[in-house]
Amino acid sequence: MVIGNVKSQSFSSSAIITQADTVPTGETWKVESVLYDQSFNYQDNGINGITIHSKLKIDGTDIIIRTFKRYYVGSSSGATEMVWEMKYPFWLPAGTIIAPGNTVYGLSVLKFKTD
Repeated sequence: MVIGNVKSQSFSSSAIITQADTVPTGETWKVESVLYDQSFNYQDNGINGITIHSKLKIDGTDIIIRTFKRYYVGSSSGATEMVWEMKYPFWLPAGTIIAPGNTVYGLSVLKFKTD
């Protein structure tokens, strides 16, 4: 995604995005962080393990931003957990549609006006 020359941007406002929204013409948004919801709670049967992906939707495409895995080596007492998380920030150009997805409550964004 090409967003233009950063020198030609000026800070406009900040927001928490909790539903689908489009970056307006004449703006770029900087996604600073993600707010996760309580749906990340899980039930594990102690045998197969579990994988949960936290996602955003960008222009209708699911983007995995965090993965939680719990798996077993040998027996249920040998559980291993792993969490991977995308690095922030990232930028969104005008016209991009972004929405919280699975296990995500909202996105903390900074809005910038472009010249």
